[in-house]
Amino acid sequence: MDTDKRWLVVAGWFYVLGGVAFAIGSFSPAFLDTALGLAITGYQGGAGVESGLWAGVCGGLTAGMGAVFIAGARAMDQGPAAFARAIAVGVVVWFVVDTGASLAHGSWQNGIGNLGFLALALPPLLRLAARGSTRGPAMGQARPA
Repeated sequence: MDTDKRWLVVAGWFYVLGGVAFAIGSFSPAFLDTALGLAITGYQGGAGVESGLWAGVCGGLTAGMGAVFIAGARAMDQGPAAFARAIAVGVVVWFVVDTGASLAHGSWQNGIGNLGFLALALPPLLRLAARGSTRGPAMGQARPA
């Protein structure tokens, strides 16, 4: 794995760990006040229940994006099917963290909404992944003339 791909993996792990920390921290008012205070100029504190839910959702999105970085960097030279599997991994990580945090915060509605997005994204990714890597050159390689 070359240096750029290694850095994508390192960045991906920072996203995953940060996202999971944010999702777990969404249950702690002290964590939320600190995180929001660092992110929002003039924040006065007093994060409400809604802040916890949205912190959990943001944690899920961030962790999923990091998983795409990690799996994508590893799959980059293996062709489109491997890259589709990498994106599918990110979608599943997002779904588990986001929906888990949403349900734990009592927002089953967001969990149901997430099922819709999962149903939209995952089937085509899995079909692409099942095709195998015989449908063309790996990403970044020229097609034969």
